[in-house]
Amino acid sequence: MLIYAPFSQLVAANNCRKWLKKKVIEMDITEMRVGNRAEITGYLETEAGYRAKLLALGLTRGATIELTGVAPMGDPLRIKVRGFELSLRRSEAKILKLKAVN
Repeated sequence: MLIYAPFSQLVAANNCRKWLKKKVIEMDITEMRVGNRAEITGYLETEAGYRAKLLALGLTRGATIELTGVAPMGDPLRIKVRGFELSLRRSEAKILKLKAVN
C-alpha cells in the first residue's frame, strides 16, 4: 500500500528529523538526578590550575559520568567516572558542561 503526501510535508518532516538529531541538550550537574548519565562536553571559564586538577581526576572531554549519590544537605556530589567513584563539591562540579546520555 502506498501513501501519498504533498512534497512540502515530506520536506518539513525530514527537516524536523535532522533538527532532532542535531539538538544537544546541555546542562550542568545540578540538573541531574541520581542514576542519570551525562557526557562531558567542556568546561566553564575557571583557573587553569583547577581545570588541570579536573583533568587529572579523569574528567576529560568525552568522558561519561553517572551521578551515584548526593549528600543529605546536597553537598558533596558522588559521581562515577571511568570505573571509579569521586566526590566533588557542588560548586566545583558546576564547572563541567554536560550533555545528557541515555
